[in-house]
Amino acid sequence: MTYSYIVSITASLLLLTGHSMYGQNTLINYGANWHYSDLGSEPASQGSLTWKATTYDDNQWLQGNAQLGYGDNDEATTINNQIITGYFRHEFQVNNPASYENLDLNLLYDDGAIVYLNGVEIWRVNMPGGSISYSTFSSSTSSDDAMAIVNLSTSLVSGTNVLAVEVHQRSATSSDISFDFKLVGNPAGSVNISRGPYLQKASPSSMIVRWRTSTATESVVHYGTSQGSLNQTASDMSLKTEHIMEVSNLAADTKYFYDIANASNVLLNTSTDLF
Repeated sequence: MTYSYIVSITASLLLLTGHSMYGQNTLINYGANWHYSDLGSEPASQGSLTWKATTYDDNQWLQGNAQLGYGDNDEATTINNQIITGYFRHEFQVNNPASYENLDLNLLYDDGAIVYLNGVEIWRVNMPGGSISYSTFSSSTSSDDAMAIVNLSTSLVSGTNVLAVEVHQRSATSSDISFDFKLVGNPAGSVNISRGPYLQKASPSSMIVRWRTSTATESVVHYGTSQGSLNQTASDMSLKTEHIMEVSNLAADTKYFYDIANASNVLLNTSTDLF
């Protein structure tokens, strides 16, 4: 295994982590419990209510924790391996929707997906335009456990909210479906990470950490050889949204943990898989 391949795997893992960011609230986390339908057809409507609607009764659907899917042997819940489209619903509560200015949506999928919030489509990933049915295939083949991230204006309501997702295969002979999701609410004025972090240009003594923020802010990386002692800092106090920070003078063949911050606060806390 080459060093660059190890870096690629590590960078991919970072996109899947469920870290808390300063000033944000995780409304749905990776690994959450979902109702799902895997009957080989689009779920039947209930009068005028389609399966996407907030008040649709999904009590007869199966339930399981994400990652949901089949074919990759990394699923927490394995669903019917004969289907070409899977349907997923998750209910969550919001006391004060006005406290959130926008939302970060983090989708793990294979091969395409459409996301609905309270019955309204808000995001389409690797899917053709127009009307979609159970038999609609994705626009192309995705990588296994592909990730997509987007920041959108909020359409939350007070009380019960429902996120619904349909995940489509590329073809009838595709061998796997994968699904997981994280939804984060961002308060007004907060600085949030909208992409990354991810790693680039590794050498035996240095690494570049990149990330993107929704508003311009300083670039700070605290790092160290243990999570409890991030005793070194790399920083750039100029304001920007695209952050490229080189961490240098590293010891070869050594694991370093890190967090992401600005001049005032930690934006992404360190964890066992942020290294």
